Amino acid sequence: MEVLVVGNTAYVDDDFCAKAFPGDHVKVVAAAEARRDESSPHASWKELLQHLDQAYEFDRVVYLSNYLTPHTDSVGDIELLRSVFRTCAGRRVQLLYVAGPAGAEGAADAAGRTGKGIIAHAANDLCRYYAAREGVQTKILRVPFLYTASAALEDPFLVPMFDACSTGSAALQGAQDAAFPLLCAEELSVLVRRIFDSWNANFETLDVVDTFHHTVGEVGDALKALFPGLSVAYGDSAGYALPASDVARVRYGWFQRYDLLRDLSTIQARWDAGRAKKVNPLRAAIDRIQMRTLPVKCLETAAAWVLFEVLERLFSQST
Repeated sequence: MEVLVVGNTAYVDDDFCAKAFPGDHVKVVAAAEARRDESSPHASWKELLQHLDQAYEFDRVVYLSNYLTPHTDSVGDIELLRSVFRTCAGRRVQLLYVAGPAGAEGAADAAGRTGKGIIAHAANDLCRYYAAREGVQTKILRVPFLYTASAALEDPFLVPMFDACSTGSAALQGAQDAAFPLLCAEELSVLVRRIFDSWNANFETLDVVDTFHHTVGEVGDALKALFPGLSVAYGDSAGYALPASDVARVRYGWFQRYDLLRDLSTIQARWDAGRAKKVNPLRAAIDRIQMRTLPVKCLETAAAWVLFEVLERLFSQST
């Protein structure tokens, strides 16, 4: 089968595709590639999809919402999602829209049903509209926020958070007791495969239960354990609570196994190793010199001057 994975593809790599679509031909298109800039030969998202449509007859489409990433400042999905639906209209395409917890019924952000909440609910309504009026086979899969433990990917939430923690302070948007549901993207790939394996044409919303019920405060404490002396600031958002639905377990025999708080140390160690490789040796030496106390700096400067004089005499004043 021909599969298009589109949208927030920061969590999608070869391993994800192999688990979610074994034996299929998969085309992955990030939402960022549709922007009007010099790096993209396509003037608009619609033109990009038309270009893809000429090359592939997609049987399945998976759209990953921007709001699968915690604390994201990216724009919503409405225009991009509508373009995808228009491309799929009139064709026998199975479309799975993977939404974050912001779209859950009863979920609200810090200011009530505004901002991300309104956009997320509007995306859900758009799915219902095209399923009813255009006959596009559509399902909404509502899951916790995603994180990735893949060594081949850079997590769009954890990596910036680790960077902030390395400076000694970090900020989380939710209140300490706010719900913070999280799901490993590698587990999502297994669920996606099982949904398509038992696909039917009925529109429905499938909710994934928050298995571990972690709070923002627990995530902050885990970060403090990895970064001694870290100061964590919390917000006032009530967070997003997912429905206590068990459809994934009952219908698909799927359940969440990986816990972020257990994986966090491994992910942080991998980030630390990658960060060490990226540091320029000269820059690292300069940083170490700048961290010295004044007496040590004076001694190092004197030693460098003596070494310079010795080398100058040895090489006949050839600097």
